[in-house]
Amino acid sequence: MIVLVTGSRTWDQPLVVAEAMIEARDNPPAIYVPPPSGQPAEKMRLRHGASGKADMTADMYATKWGWEIQRYPAAWNLYGPAAGNIRNTFMVNDGIHLCLSFHDVCISRNHLDKPAHWSHGAMHCADFAEDAGYEVRRAYACAQGDLEQRRDWFLLRSPQTPSVAS
Repeated sequence: MIVLVTGSRTWDQPLVVAEAMIEARDNPPAIYVPPPSGQPAEKMRLRHGASGKADMTADMYATKWGWEIQRYPAAWNLYGPAAGNIRNTFMVNDGIHLCLSFHDVCISRNHLDKPAHWSHGAMHCADFAEDAGYEVRRAYACAQGDLEQRRDWFLLRSPQTPSVAS
């Protein structure tokens, strides 16, 4: 079974990732058809974009559990700002059984003047997988109403991001 993991670069809840991966293994989506009785079980496969904490956390657990890992790093030098979305479409279009998506607040410097919202890459990948007909299981770092406070918390902790007061 192929499990695609996508997540915000700021995702900081590793146990949520582990629990979602275990749940995926133990309760596969309806689209997954296991091998016939008497046949060896199919090896679990993790696919991710090799970008950020959610991906690397999933990679760590998959390695520990003996899953096959497929990394799809974005070609930023080739595609520029569109590279992440292009990579996401490849990850989905190459065929999956399930998408696990971990959403956190957007802390892009280009969006500090806008109301707090979910990060773009993980949302794009999950929405694209859903639109392609795959089951998507989503986890959120906080409630929608707490996004402003969570963004402020990240901005105050990060020396490379301007403070909220500036």
